[in-house]
Amino acid sequence: MIDTIRDYKKIEKFIRSRMPDIDPFIYCNYMEDWVCREEIRYDLYVQYSGELITSMISLYKQSVRLWLSDKSDHNEIIQFLSTRDCNRISMDSRYMDYYSQIFVNYHKEVLMEKEQKKNQMDMSDVTSELSVDDYMEVASLLVNDDSLQTFKSIKEMATSLQYRNQNKNCKNVIIKKDGVVASHACTLIETEDVAIIGAVITNKDYRNKGMATKLVQFLCSQLLKERKKAFLFAYNPKAISVYEKSGFKKCGEFIEAEFKL
Repeated sequence: MIDTIRDYKKIEKFIRSRMPDIDPFIYCNYMEDWVCREEIRYDLYVQYSGELITSMISLYKQSVRLWLSDKSDHNEIIQFLSTRDCNRISMDSRYMDYYSQIFVNYHKEVLMEKEQKKNQMDMSDVTSELSVDDYMEVASLLVNDDSLQTFKSIKEMATSLQYRNQNKNCKNVIIKKDGVVASHACTLIETEDVAIIGAVITNKDYRNKGMATKLVQFLCSQLLKERKKAFLFAYNPKAISVYEKSGFKKCGEFIEAEFKL
C-alpha cells in the first residue's frame, strides 16, 4: 500500500533502522526535503508492507526521487508513478533493473564520502558572507542545472538558499573575482552527524582554476571539525578523479533518468 505520511518519527525510524544497508546520506537527503518541503512543492509518500515502511517516494513538480529497500514492491511503485505527471526519476542504481522498462535514457551519479584527513590549501579568498545580490548570482548559475526541476525561477532558488542558510540548515561559501561570484558550494542540509555538499558550480569565465575544489575543501574542513560525515555526488570521470584526489571515496551509485509510462 502507498499512502501519504507526515509522521516525522516514523520516517526517521525507517531510514535509521529499517534500511541499514543505505548510508546516513539517505536520512540527510530526506531532511533536506523535509526542511524545504513548502518552497519546493514536495510531497512524500511511503509504501507499506503491513506496518513496515518499505519505500519512500518524494514527488516534486515534474520528477520523483525513490528511496528503496530490498522489501520494496516495485510493480506497485511503477503503477503509482503511472498516475502522476512526472518525467524524471532519481534512485539507487542497485534497483534500476526493476525500472529499466520505463527509462528513456539515464546517467549515473557516484555518491562519494569524505575520508577523515585534512587538505592544506590557501583559503584566504573564500567567504561565507553572502549578500542578497550574491545569492541571486549563485541562483542564476544553478537554476539551469536543476535536473530535478524543483525551482521555477532564479528568485525562488535564491530565496531557498538564503532561507536555509539563515536557519542554520546549510553553509554557503563563495569566491568572488572582479566583483562577481566566480564559484559557489554549500551544504544542502546538515544533521547532527551528516552533511550533503552540493550546488557546486563555477562561472564559465573562471573554470579550471581549482576554485570549486577549494570551496569543497573549505566546507569539508569545517564539517570534520564538527565531527560530521560529508557526502557529495560526482557526475563525470573528471569530477570523480578530482574529488578522489581531494580525499573522497566512492560509497554508492545513483541514477537520474527520463522515463515514460
